Amino acid sequence: MPLLLKLLLLATTVFEVAIAAIMLFAAQVFFTNGNELTFSVARTFGFAALAIATLSLTMLLTKNANIRYGLITLAVFHLGLTISQAINFTLKISPLPVVFIHLVFAGLFIYSIILSAEKPLT
Repeated sequence: MPLLLKLLLLATTVFEVAIAAIMLFAAQVFFTNGNELTFSVARTFGFAALAIATLSLTMLLTKNANIRYGLITLAVFHLGLTISQAINFTLKISPLPVVFIHLVFAGLFIYSIILSAEKPLT
């Protein structure tokens, strides 16, 4: 597995674990004016982030060269969040850096998918 992909998977794991912990245990950090529904959705998102972290870590630790399905899943996840956060930004409920963070992750995962089509990621 190329070093760039290892670093990308490690960064995804760390980032998503941090987001999961905040959403599960301290959502008020992001949602200072949140209500019960806001915190309920935050907890749900926290577990989704934890699932993505688990997928990334599993891909990082695997010796299997066929991790393409995981790359596709991570690309779709980050692309979806890019779109969602861009809409939220236009509504002035999400900061622009969040859009760019997910856009960069999506782009790097799409790039990794293209590389994996050319040769196995061993």
